This record gives sequence, C-alpha cells and structure tokens, in this order.
Amino acid sequence: HNRRGFVSLAEQQLKLAGRGVQGIALLLADLDDLKVINDSLGHLAGDEVLVDFAQVLRDTFRESDVICRIGGDEFAVLACGTTEDTAVALRARLQETMDAYNAKSKRPYRMSASIGIANYCSDQDVSLDSLLARADIAMYEQKRAKQA
Repeated sequence: HNRRGFVSLAEQQLKLAGRGVQGIALLLADLDDLKVINDSLGHLAGDEVLVDFAQVLRDTFRESDVICRIGGDEFAVLACGTTEDTAVALRARLQETMDAYNAKSKRPYRMSASIGIANYCSDQDVSLDSLLARADIAMYEQKRAKQA
C-alpha cells in the first residue's frame, strides 16, 4: 500500500481493536544507507533495494497485516493481534528474513533497516499519528545505536 491506503486501513484496524481486546504493533522500518547505495551504485540499485525490501516484508508478515511504503526509504507494518513480546519477535523475524536474503543475494549491497516498534492496547486512547511518532522515535534510537 501507499501512505494514504495505509492510513485508511490502519485507522480502521485501530477502531476494531478498540472494540476488542487485541493488541496491535506498528513497526516502522527505515532502510539503512539507501543514499549511499543510490550515490555509489546508481538509482536503479536504490530502486532494487526498495523492491527487495518490500518482498522481505511480504515474506515476513501475514497477509492480514497492513504493509506499506510510507515514503522514501520508510516502510510501515501494522500487525494485529500482537503483544509487546510478539512485536519484538516479529522484529527479530524480519531481521532473520533480511539476513537470509543477504546470504543468498548476489546484489553488491547488504540490505539493512532500522526498525522501531510502537504497541497499542485496546485500553489506550491513541491515534495513528501518535503510534507513528512513537515508532519513529524508537526507529531513530535503533539507527543511532547501530552507528555508535
């Protein structure tokens, strides 16, 4: 999905979750070093890593999860029916899928992403914008930790 489709679907999922007891995890992923790939290998290679990462997301998450490219090198996944523990496990599974991709890929770059998580529980009154902001902060914390 694109950003507009994601917002529409995600807001609907939040409304449904608010009526029940299911949790939702929002994972926000930012591809690491896309600018370096574009500058050193060209924009075609940058486009390839975007397509490859989208496939990694599809391979990692369920069909019922909402996956989108927010813009540029950022992607979001809304995974319903999750807890904080399962959200962390989903991030680990995404990393494992990327690692497997990198192990078999003949591309001249290594795919990497920084991933932030924001969790929603039905007893919270949280907007999608608030979840996105929390996931964005967590994503940049992970990005800074990788650079340290």
